[in-house]
Amino acid sequence: MKLSTEGRLRLAARSMLFAVGVGAASLSGVAYAQSNVEGAIYGTVPGGDDGTIVIENTATGATFTSTGGDDGRFRFSALPTGSYK
Repeated sequence: MKLSTEGRLRLAARSMLFAVGVGAASLSGVAYAQSNVEGAIYGTVPGGDDGTIVIENTATGATFTSTGGDDGRFRFSALPTGSYK
């Protein structure tokens, strides 16, 4: 059975949409899995200072900055797991 030009184009379009859908579905699982690995660091600066707090991931060297509140409290959320100083 031969397909017309229009039929071949429809078949190609459906095949491409299916491939894109499968690819998108497989990638979404990877991003979701990565978002489960995160942590938080919080505390209070002695003296209630509202200054700037900087932490560094000792393995990657990545730094994160936060400003303490008027009461000296600070929080870093959604951090990659690791050791920080």
